[in-house]
Amino acid sequence: MTGRLLELFCISLQRDVKALLVACDKAITFFESLEIKYVFSLQIFLFQKALACLQLKRYDEGKEHIVRCIDMYTVKSGNWFWHTHAYVLLCFHSGDYQQAQSIFEEVSAAEGFGELATQHAKESWKIVEAYLYYLNTTYRTEIQTQRNFRVTKFINEVPEFSKDKRVTNIPILIVQILLLLHAAKKNPSKTG
Repeated sequence: MTGRLLELFCISLQRDVKALLVACDKAITFFESLEIKYVFSLQIFLFQKALACLQLKRYDEGKEHIVRCIDMYTVKSGNWFWHTHAYVLLCFHSGDYQQAQSIFEEVSAAEGFGELATQHAKESWKIVEAYLYYLNTTYRTEIQTQRNFRVTKFINEVPEFSKDKRVTNIPILIVQILLLLHAAKKNPSKTG
């Protein structure tokens, strides 16, 4: 497995996403051909393949791979939360907002959700919830939010810029701006 991971690492450095897909396919085929199933190894390469599909805008294919990966879990561990987060991203990009909502509801109801290991993991799911709320209130989608989402609490609780959170700074700013614009459009007298 180490050799195949090194191969992925080298290909990732070259930023060749199509070659990454080929390498993942080879690894998945190899691990599936073994008599003993190495579930963890399969999950790694299925997850990488799903992320590559996300980059190539092959969302439906990516969803197939991430579902296979998630279905291998027997316990909802930290990795399960990250893999389901990738699934939600694929659903957002493919326009499958109802599925994204269903996944969010499953995750937020899962044992261990309140005790996610890192602050980054918690923030990632708060961002998902904010986007779902925005989609529902702005476009009147058929997404039914079951939790009470408070815009002001989200805007005040999500921390300021941080160098270690460069990946989430932009999505946080975008959803904050969208929510504030929506609130201003809804209540023009309060924006003075």
